[in-house]
Amino acid sequence: MGHQWLTMVQTNVNSIDEEVAYWTQGGIVTYIVQWQNYKISGLINTYMIESAFGVQYPMTLMHTNGSYNVASQTSFKMYWGLASDLWAVANNSTLLGGKSLIQNSSYFGFMNQSMLVLLTQNKTLMSPLSAGFMLVQNRIGPFGSIDMVYVPPPASANNLMATSLDLIRATIFESASAASTFAAISTDQTASVAIIPQLFLNISSWMALGGSLLCGDYAGGPVGMGLTEFTSRTTPCNLALLAEFVPTRDNYVMSALSLQLKTSDIVPTCSHHQSPDVCASNILSPAVAFSTNFTGKDARLMAIQTLATEALTQIWAAQVSLMQFVQENTTQPLEMICSDPSG
Repeated sequence: MGHQWLTMVQTNVNSIDEEVAYWTQGGIVTYIVQWQNYKISGLINTYMIESAFGVQYPMTLMHTNGSYNVASQTSFKMYWGLASDLWAVANNSTLLGGKSLIQNSSYFGFMNQSMLVLLTQNKTLMSPLSAGFMLVQNRIGPFGSIDMVYVPPPASANNLMATSLDLIRATIFESASAASTFAAISTDQTASVAIIPQLFLNISSWMALGGSLLCGDYAGGPVGMGLTEFTSRTTPCNLALLAEFVPTRDNYVMSALSLQLKTSDIVPTCSHHQSPDVCASNILSPAVAFSTNFTGKDARLMAIQTLATEALTQIWAAQVSLMQFVQENTTQPLEMICSDPSG
């Protein structure tokens, strides 16, 4: 059966519409792509432009080549893919060698052993697990059986971004004073920004010892200096890197518009910035001035505020959070703390 399927796949000449119809006939209506970092998917994004004579010309906006990154991947510990299952069954040096992946088979490979044992055998994980990995397993589930999937932003968040950009661009175009205020928002002094949510500000003297589910815990620094790098496709493990953002002027103004920031909000908001004074004087002051002095009468402002409320509600519902491994001191146990958007 497996050989027949491979032959069929290799000789498949279906169009995209035919392929969709084929899967739909089998009762499959959605295809969820699993998040991983052992390969980079190729992407071709092309528009068709049609002339007045009906002639179409393709215009490629993006073209990236797919490539494998198996040697430096860190996602196999969560789930290593069907191909790895098949490799392990066919390789007599593994604990699955010569066994079956069918659960009701008397030769079922996981009848008396777990996936964790297999992952430690081939050095995907080291035994014993570090304190950080123990917390991940206890909080989320057993390694080797954790599905990581892409979660798209809610439509309201995308619409919020688009509507905000439209308002910013129109305001700058219509007013030289607005353009000057917008240009005054500093980006040079804060090329990268380390933001500290309130939950972590409350424990600023604790040590931040990692923020990636794929890397466990490692040496870090005080939480008050900034959070450590989060789960990432490209960041290697065991490097104590800060989780930094590179916001643009548009990002700052969008935030001011969405949150309806006032002058009185600047200081408390900037308390979450690693340089509060720079944030207040060079970033949020001109951003709030732009949003309050030049956009107050635009009808799109009401739409932005409505979309911001919807986006916040939907993001909370998705339970998006920032995670850090933290430790109060060397005599206390490692903790895994998550901060939701309200923190």
